[in-house]
Amino acid sequence: MAPGAHEPTIREHDDELNNLSSMSFIGLVLTQFFGAANDNIFRWFAIGIGKEQQPEHVGTILMAGTACMVAPYLIFAPHAAYFADRYSKRSVIVACKIAEIVIMVLGIMLAWSGQLFWLFSVVFFLGAQSAMYGPAKLGAIPEILKTKHISSANGIIGLATVVATALGTVVGNLLSDWTHQGETNLWLAGLIMVGFAAVGIVTSLWIQNLPINQPDMKFPWNPFRSVIKDLKALRVNKAIFYVAMGSAFFWTLAALAQLNIDQFAAESGTTTQADVGPLLAVLVVGTAVGCILAGYWSQGHVEMGILPLGATGLAICSFLLFLCPSPIVGADGNWNFVFFVASFLLFFMGLSAGLFEVPLASFLQHRAPAEKRGTILAATNFLTFGGILIVSVVFSVLRTPVYEGNVNNVDQVAGLEISPEFSKQVRQKSDELRSDIVAGNPYDSPLDIAKSIASNEDEKTYAFASLLMTQLHQAFTDQNPIDRSEVIDKYPDYKQLVAEIYFQATNLPLMSSRQIFLLCGVVTIPILFYILYLLPQNSLRFLVWLASETFYRIRVHDRENLPAEGGALLVSNHVSWLDGVLLMLTSSRPVRMLVWGGNFKSEWFRRFVEYHGAILIDKGPKGIQKALQRGREAIENGELVCVFAEGGITRSGQIQGFKPGLLKMVEGTSAPVIPVFIDELWDSIFTFSDGKFFWKLPRSWQTPISIHFGEPIEPPYGIHVIRQAVQQLGAIAFERRVERVIPPAKTLLRVCKRRLFTSKVADTTGADLTGGVFLTRILVLRRLLKRHILKSRKEEQYVGVLLPPSVAGAAVNGALALDRRVAVNLNYTTSNEVMNYCIKKCGITSVLTSRRFMEKFEWDLDCEVVYLEDLKDKPTLWDKISCAFTAFVTPSWILDRAYGLNKIRPDDTLTVIFTSGSTGVPKGVQLTHANISSNVQAIQQMVHLNRQDVIIGILPFFHSFGYTVTLWTLFGIDVKSAYHFSPLEPKVIGNLTKKHRGTVILATPTFLRSYLRRVDKDDFATLQIVVAGAEKLPSDLCESFEEKFGVRPVEGYGATELSPLVSVNIPPARSIDNFQIDRKEGTVGRPIPNVAAKILDLDTGEAKGVNEPGMLYITGPNVMKGYLDQPEETAEVLKDGWYKTGDVALIDEEGFLKITGRVSRFSKIGGEMIPHVRIEEAIEQILGPCETEELAVAVTAVEHPTKGERIVVVHTPLQFTPEDICQRLKQAGLPNLFIPSTDSFMEVEKIPILGSGKLDLRELKAIATTRFATNGSAASSSSESN
Repeated sequence: MAPGAHEPTIREHDDELNNLSSMSFIGLVLTQFFGAANDNIFRWFAIGIGKEQQPEHVGTILMAGTACMVAPYLIFAPHAAYFADRYSKRSVIVACKIAEIVIMVLGIMLAWSGQLFWLFSVVFFLGAQSAMYGPAKLGAIPEILKTKHISSANGIIGLATVVATALGTVVGNLLSDWTHQGETNLWLAGLIMVGFAAVGIVTSLWIQNLPINQPDMKFPWNPFRSVIKDLKALRVNKAIFYVAMGSAFFWTLAALAQLNIDQFAAESGTTTQADVGPLLAVLVVGTAVGCILAGYWSQGHVEMGILPLGATGLAICSFLLFLCPSPIVGADGNWNFVFFVASFLLFFMGLSAGLFEVPLASFLQHRAPAEKRGTILAATNFLTFGGILIVSVVFSVLRTPVYEGNVNNVDQVAGLEISPEFSKQVRQKSDELRSDIVAGNPYDSPLDIAKSIASNEDEKTYAFASLLMTQLHQAFTDQNPIDRSEVIDKYPDYKQLVAEIYFQATNLPLMSSRQIFLLCGVVTIPILFYILYLLPQNSLRFLVWLASETFYRIRVHDRENLPAEGGALLVSNHVSWLDGVLLMLTSSRPVRMLVWGGNFKSEWFRRFVEYHGAILIDKGPKGIQKALQRGREAIENGELVCVFAEGGITRSGQIQGFKPGLLKMVEGTSAPVIPVFIDELWDSIFTFSDGKFFWKLPRSWQTPISIHFGEPIEPPYGIHVIRQAVQQLGAIAFERRVERVIPPAKTLLRVCKRRLFTSKVADTTGADLTGGVFLTRILVLRRLLKRHILKSRKEEQYVGVLLPPSVAGAAVNGALALDRRVAVNLNYTTSNEVMNYCIKKCGITSVLTSRRFMEKFEWDLDCEVVYLEDLKDKPTLWDKISCAFTAFVTPSWILDRAYGLNKIRPDDTLTVIFTSGSTGVPKGVQLTHANISSNVQAIQQMVHLNRQDVIIGILPFFHSFGYTVTLWTLFGIDVKSAYHFSPLEPKVIGNLTKKHRGTVILATPTFLRSYLRRVDKDDFATLQIVVAGAEKLPSDLCESFEEKFGVRPVEGYGATELSPLVSVNIPPARSIDNFQIDRKEGTVGRPIPNVAAKILDLDTGEAKGVNEPGMLYITGPNVMKGYLDQPEETAEVLKDGWYKTGDVALIDEEGFLKITGRVSRFSKIGGEMIPHVRIEEAIEQILGPCETEELAVAVTAVEHPTKGERIVVVHTPLQFTPEDICQRLKQAGLPNLFIPSTDSFMEVEKIPILGSGKLDLRELKAIATTRFATNGSAASSSSESN
């Protein structure tokens, strides 16, 4: 409970220890259960006998039973510590269990003798056995279990103890009754008590052999000296001492409450001890629930923040019990409403007690050094049981009879209307009865006398109560008390009244049981405030955690990577306003957050957050330097400090550039840097989702949040290394939650239903459908395909689709997804041979197409060709009505079950897209539901698409960008799409964009040049987002496009194997004008959320630093499942979840990716890698702005016999000669090796381009090879001529 208290380092050899299911731990739990039960059975058995023999001194009897049990803990505490440390704790436990049998036998013999004093001496011996057992039991827990299980283990031990205590209390009282207070049936008591002890011996043998911690420890012959020494050792560590005092307070208060419940029941009208059982039971159940909750809320670590909640609950319940009215049972002996109120309060008192004790016990076991653990626990026990002993004496004093009882104090009597005359008559009868008792004369029973003088029921009750009071009071005066049970049984119709009269006859104590509960509440209040003073951040953090658990489901991964002691710097991504609070919840250690001071305008608020450990960053260099210095001092002081290195909350979900100043906090220290990634929080009202903070409705209740801690980064540090670690942690985070990904087919249903009566999809055929009508057509098409075309899913899983981007193409893909088929969109720009290869590779038996579309080609496909026009007349009226009802009325969750969408796994294949074949034979890329879903989510995060956006879909669905971005964005986000069949018709595309007010278009730079020349300015007036990919985006194209249309294209990067999107610059129209740089021309942007990139050396495979080019690898949820039936090819590009792109790239200081070329577009000459793209760019600069839409220059290479490769420039007719170009390349500063020879230029009519708009590298190389001989006779470079 001390400031800065935290859990210790994970212990050495922790992995070798056990889990909670081990037999050793189970044996310890059962041993504790039977031992605690037996202790309480005998204790309450003895108390029951004592209460019956000394009814006027019940408080003293209760005190004696408690004092005799706990006094040995004080006397023998040093010896208990000695045995726990000097010998194996298992040996100590077994020895104590053997002693328990001997003590039980002795106890039964003394109960038979009827000697109350000697009976309580056995309680003392039993307490001595338990005192010896205690430190060994608690010290064994951390020696048996892994560190992460200690809190839970204490909860289980606590649960077993309270259940055993309740059982022992009930059984002990019942045995007292069954044996008629030790007079008969003692064999039954002996059987139970000795039997419990024997079972305890057996379970203790299950405990594994435990080490001896201090074999040379000397026996404490002077216990008082040892006690003082142990207390001094405890006092050395302030944190442990405060916790020990807190534990002592708890047990002291618990003992007082337990003693008080018995008298609370007696004062509240109960007639038998059985009526006390339910009250004790609910207290025990509450304590058990509290122990379990404390273990669960601790989340695998010591959570001291629970303490204030437990203390508050104890105080409130105590006050409310003081206010609880009486009686708690009716006159007929049945429970009334007040009984349930009291039970409710006792339940929550027990729950609060469990919350209070478990963190304290866990903290002691965590922080106590192994060699001193027994000593510390023994000292703690001394304080604890010293408090219990003192409070038992105090209870006896508080319950000492000091006030004379009166019959009018009984509620049943006080409300009666009795005449003065009758009252006088009753007093006379009472005097006569007292005289007869004193004289020893025979007398009638009080009830008979009452009946003889009463004329109605009220008078009879009053007279009976007064006369019984006289009889009992005189019996106590004559020291010849009548047994309480005997009196109650004698008058069965007046049990409650008799019980209350008996209580009044014994005279009233100094304080009632309700006043004692009030005392408990009063003494708890200062303890509560002291806890809040010592643990402000722990307390606040835990309360915030409870609140957050109401709205979020928080999962923490790899928390063990947090150092449990010593300073460290936590570096996290920054997604929302909640991030700092969430990170504070993840560790039982305080985490000091670096926070922007401008967020706190109020001076009071600034002081509040600083008091709770925040380090405020004020404006200006001095403010920043001061905050960094304070952070460094905190780390050097052994504290945890957290910084959001991006400098602010991300507006796109991407990880921004890291501020290098954070290194000033750790440079020169040995403190580790811990990368942290906060995941799944996007879409919270506290993030910038939907382009704004706060002012939006929550997407769901109890949103999941996951927090991931990476492995510590040891010095030397580097800002690039730290950022890479955080980003890679994001990819790991998605992989861990992939099972929670919603399949795209499910989002299709929901997104279409959001636009039931609003335009959702259109194309240039004139089709323009609302979401409801579109979904209806998809459902009808699905039904028709199942009924008329497709075989069972097992026989025909893969279905070919041969359609251009259109409403029909989108509907077919949607219908196949809802039917859980794999759609294979075939490339209709390729050859018949390649298409049949793809069909065979997938085992396709049916291809869905359109007769009108097929008329444009002359294919001979090796499968059945299905024309959609032939299905036009197939739907029945019922098909149309039922599918319309389903689309417009039926809830999506019902459709999920009806269509089996809940059976879809995230790693199931959604589609197969064949690569372009630009570098070889096409390969079938399997993209999963998780692949496509993650890409669509990333697009929404970065670009903030909204209901008003319209995507102009011109890229074919066989192209991965067209499939994911223009098709599944339609189905995954509440936007509209308008399609055209071909990207090569600028006028039509311009008209389509104007008609549907298109805002988003994706194309290649080649296509954009065509639009720049042929599309009217007004047609693109509504465009806001233009993204180019597949090839490098020239800056002159960006300038010209922006100048004409007012929107600047941005470049993205992807690959079919990556679903396809990897990175993108944020379009200016969706960019937030703040401190964050979200686009940088010349780069392809930062990686999308949850995707990580790394650069490895082309030769050695070692990681490259910032701005160092090398092979680009990508990991994340966008990485393909693999190539279809090509495991060897898959293994070549996929390793440990990282995809080898084949592109050479670099990552700059702000995290932007820059592609410098493909490995296949490099030539190795003279030991150096020569990038073809750089030569192309240099030549394009010489040629100036392109007057045509086609590519003018492409660079490739052919084999060279001496140099390895020869650079070849393939070009269309140029205005410059090869000699001029080579000369200008030299003037531009290109190295000699980069400059091709003048005879290495080859003119062609047209540069070969694929249907997707990408350069056909295979054909380009073939053209160059046919022209240039491989013998190299004509091959030379300018470097050779020089």
